[in-house]
Amino acid sequence: MVLKKWCRNIVLGWLCMVGMQGCGVFELIDDDLSVCGTDFEMVVRMQLQTNLDLELQTVLYAETDLQTRTILHDYFSHIFTDHAHDISIGFYDTTKDELVYSINEVIDANQSTYTFFLPKDEYHAIALANLKNNGIATLVDTLSSRQVRLTTPVQDTLLTQQTGLFATQREISVIDTADQCIDLTLHMVTSALALVIDTTGVTVHGITACMGPTVNSMMLRDSLFLYDHPKIIRMETIDPNISASAPMAKRAQVEEESYHMALLGSASFPSAETPDANDVYYEAKVYVSMTDGTITETVLSVHEPLRAGQLKVLRLQLQPDGEVVPIEAPEVGASVTLDWKNGGEHNIEI
Repeated sequence: MVLKKWCRNIVLGWLCMVGMQGCGVFELIDDDLSVCGTDFEMVVRMQLQTNLDLELQTVLYAETDLQTRTILHDYFSHIFTDHAHDISIGFYDTTKDELVYSINEVIDANQSTYTFFLPKDEYHAIALANLKNNGIATLVDTLSSRQVRLTTPVQDTLLTQQTGLFATQREISVIDTADQCIDLTLHMVTSALALVIDTTGVTVHGITACMGPTVNSMMLRDSLFLYDHPKIIRMETIDPNISASAPMAKRAQVEEESYHMALLGSASFPSAETPDANDVYYEAKVYVSMTDGTITETVLSVHEPLRAGQLKVLRLQLQPDGEVVPIEAPEVGASVTLDWKNGGEHNIEI
């Protein structure tokens, strides 16, 4: 879903100046114009292909689920958006694989046009959006197209990402004829998980969760996710009264009537594309702190991958002993441990 707006033209004169004779700043022999470049126009677009609305409507289909759908839609709206706060683009020559040109801009739009000069050559163009406020992913090894990648911190357990990341790569040829116009369409590389736990009739002290493993980095030139240091993601508790779409009176009513849903969410890189020996792609571990001081752990094993651009919603029912049971989810298995003790596997804050 790409919003249609007028492009804004940004002339990046500080990046490269075209001289009045020959090729200007480029050193030429006898003004051989065959090595000159051309004014190059590039249109950068954001393309959001996601199942956000479909997943919410499919899993939370009842009329009584309207408030939960609204809360989750608002919570994930800053992740599943085609709006780019910031954009980074690098151009690498294909011979030496060196960074020749770069753009780093705050655009706050879903589309932007750049006009600038590039020497005649073959390039790898690599673009990335919404990295600035992500909080987790970082861009490293940017001097080489073969090495440039998104990566995550070294620790095994991470917080949820705060932005939806978009990326793309393509090969381009700059010729010294007429002006060229090239489109770069960025696609979403972030995924998300939501747990919707019906707590009706059960009183507990608290519920926390983590999910994973997820991939730990992405090679941008090959659009390749790496799984050599998989990560666990600590899920956030979603406040049911922060929905921007719900009127104030409705939010007050939810609070007064005691909303019987515990909501948790996370945004991260995808899971692996291949399952483990038990045909499990990733797990969600739910920890319920009971009133008697014990903790119940439920391990939810998901038998399908969590892909880039995808939201997965797991609907669950809380039991009196603290177990959470999947509802209408044949692709999810569950195992429970009563009076669970933290053996140091994950640093879960209860």
